[in-house]
Amino acid sequence: GDFVYASSRAVMESGSHIRLGDVRLGYRFEPTGALRGMKTSLFLYGNNLGILWRANRYGIDPDRAQSTLLPGSSWSVGLRIEY
Repeated sequence: GDFVYASSRAVMESGSHIRLGDVRLGYRFEPTGALRGMKTSLFLYGNNLGILWRANRYGIDPDRAQSTLLPGSSWSVGLRIEY
């Protein structure tokens, strides 16, 4: 009796969603003067930035449906210098 609706459409929600997973923004520049000839780039990287849109109305994250702990966002900043 209790398992009749366990896999039916009556208890299922859509898992459709748009997720912002990995984003990298960079800026590349070449210094002048004494540092001329060096190639330098600065970047910002973000991971697991969240869900932009989801089809279900309950706020369910389809990738984390069985987990009570959700991973947080992570950010990195970097500077690369080539000479």
